[in-house]
Amino acid sequence: MNEVEWGDFKLDELFKFKKGKVSNASELPSGIDIGYVGAKYTNGGIVKFTKRNTQIETKGNTVVFINDGDGSVGYALYKLDSFIGTVNIAAAYSEKINPYTGIFVATSANMLRSKYSFGYKRTLPHLKQDRIMLPKSPNNQPNWDYMEQYIINIMKTIKVPILEPSNPSRIGLDTISWALLPISKIFDSIQRGKRLIKAGQQQGDIPYISSTALNNGVDNYISTPNKRYRSFANFIGINNSGSVGRAFYHEYTTIVSDHVTALSHRRLNKYNAAFLIACIEQSLHGNFSFNREISDNRLVRQKIMIPLSDDGNINWQFMEDYIKSISNSHLI
Repeated sequence: MNEVEWGDFKLDELFKFKKGKVSNASELPSGIDIGYVGAKYTNGGIVKFTKRNTQIETKGNTVVFINDGDGSVGYALYKLDSFIGTVNIAAAYSEKINPYTGIFVATSANMLRSKYSFGYKRTLPHLKQDRIMLPKSPNNQPNWDYMEQYIINIMKTIKVPILEPSNPSRIGLDTISWALLPISKIFDSIQRGKRLIKAGQQQGDIPYISSTALNNGVDNYISTPNKRYRSFANFIGINNSGSVGRAFYHEYTTIVSDHVTALSHRRLNKYNAAFLIACIEQSLHGNFSFNREISDNRLVRQKIMIPLSDDGNINWQFMEDYIKSISNSHLI
């Protein structure tokens, strides 16, 4: 990317903006016609699906800017398909936007995220005045051709796996007994990581896990620190601040920050961990937020629904078998 000149461009001079139209998602009817995009960066912004309603629909082929939301305010993403959007997003339109330039612009726009937080929301006037760095052509306009070709070249190098048709699991969740158990009764070890400030991080190849909702919780790759640190492998990390309540499985050796709590068990593997993460995030959702972090005491007392075997013990094998029975589970 050093072969091209760069310039900063005001968003209001590049795009026309339209806000989402839904202020209360609970009023949307159940359905599978169209995605509802909320103040969420992961899963393409999709919170749920609903019935199509052209009166509140937002057209696709747009860069979506998230203006509010715990852990997601300040992010941007590209949406090809039309959707129904929350009032907390703004859709940016330009004749120059396509799936390739849209991805490039959204990636560049995400560099602005540090300006915003849950306590400092991004209003539409703020958004219009924001400036982003983009490649520029000799006439000092955005070099859209370069952006498009750059993303095309990257996509050529990505090996996309062949997906199986999506089918429901052959194992019913109602075929097993369930119990509500505190997290302290499920895992062998529950331990918070240790603080390691940016100044103490040297580039390396060890994943550093912190309270991000992106990249499976990996915030950086560092070398072994000179000061004391905590390292874990084969564990579920729960974000106790930042993107509060998000959980990720790490099979590999990591260094973990104090914003993440590591949950370990001798029978944990990537399959039953995927099952447990769904149970954990479902339990934590709505109970914790940016303004109500997960303390150590709160976490060990938090209860989640867990499947049991006939002898009343946690059914680790059922959780593993269930995930393996889901389409494309071999890609986990």
